[in-house]
Amino acid sequence: MLTDHAQLDHERAYVARAYDLLDRGLADTERSFTETLPSSRATAQALRRSLEVLRNSRGSGQLVFGRMDIADDTLYIGRRRVYDDEHNLVVLGWHAPAAQRFYEASPMDPCGLTLKRVLVEQDRVVRSIIDEVVDQAAAAASRPDVGGPTVSDALLEELERSRDGAMRDVVATIQAEQFEIIRSALTPAVVVQGGPGTGKTVVGLHRAAWLTFNHEDLRRSGLLVVAPSTAFLSYVGGVLPSLDVTDVHQTDLGSLYAGEARVIGTDDEATSRVKGSAQMAALLARALEQRTGWSYGSLELSVGRDRFVIDEQDIRSLLEDVRRRGLPHAEGRELVRNSLAALAFRLYSEHQREERRPAIANEATIRRLSMFTNALDRMWPTFTPEEFLRSLYGTQSWLTQASDGLLA
Repeated sequence: MLTDHAQLDHERAYVARAYDLLDRGLADTERSFTETLPSSRATAQALRRSLEVLRNSRGSGQLVFGRMDIADDTLYIGRRRVYDDEHNLVVLGWHAPAAQRFYEASPMDPCGLTLKRVLVEQDRVVRSIIDEVVDQAAAAASRPDVGGPTVSDALLEELERSRDGAMRDVVATIQAEQFEIIRSALTPAVVVQGGPGTGKTVVGLHRAAWLTFNHEDLRRSGLLVVAPSTAFLSYVGGVLPSLDVTDVHQTDLGSLYAGEARVIGTDDEATSRVKGSAQMAALLARALEQRTGWSYGSLELSVGRDRFVIDEQDIRSLLEDVRRRGLPHAEGRELVRNSLAALAFRLYSEHQREERRPAIANEATIRRLSMFTNALDRMWPTFTPEEFLRSLYGTQSWLTQASDGLLA
């Protein structure tokens, strides 16, 4: 680490310019948000998100932490992208594919870099420079007498820093092995194992950030991070906002359940093993599916004095189509409700044309019919988790049928 590096003044000036551009961007966004009347709700949400992202970027962590030179090209790496007034890139976001070499390069394998430089900031000012890869180091990497893993000087510097009781982002000191986990494919599931203090949690959080940056579908649907306790959540909760991530919801395990059940006892080990097994999950899914279906013949509905009939086979085909989609039970019920209403309205309209009478109802009217709701409850009932378990455990024949071939 060098506090009197020959290029210290140059790097300080570059980082100061990046912060100035960030601050100006925040000021412009705040002014736009207060002075502009959004044309739509989507526009207002986009402006609010932009403002939140910029505020998070300005207020926490180090904006620019690295530089890499590739031939005649120089890129600065930071927590978020920064552009100048002509929209030229000033700082490359750590999550961008182009930043990958910064994390993978080492004196043993420079990955084509002629320079990998880590910048250490304090209060927005570059205080020291750590050159981990330079031309000489790259050449020395081919020497046969040099071998074994290397430890980043920047990582050692980070480990020596004081702690304040909260986890920080480590984008400046991510090691190549950690970065490989962070940028693993979206599927299949990634399991990170290791002893206490080996960085499992921080790698997991940075992976969540990386996924949201690189998968638009996740940004649209959202990502959930679950901590084992509120105390743990308060420790790690600031990492994702500091990484310019606003599309991830963080909560503790206890907050996932807001129902009426309360802990009144503890199962023995054998019972806990059964309840937590994949077979039990399959049993519950099967038991829930066994409560869906239709075996009551054709369904007759009335709108005023007009009556029309939905054929039993049409209802069964509709239910089978919903089952094939593999939706959660509640979403499946809503699809059944809408599809059945659409089918009923089509048949009602055809009936009215045949009778030469006007159609006085629409799909919404049909959905409100008590006969329609009663039939929906029979073909695709709604349960709270507590109601479902009480009913299942209290009905021996149902439990036996659901567990057949699953639990020995």
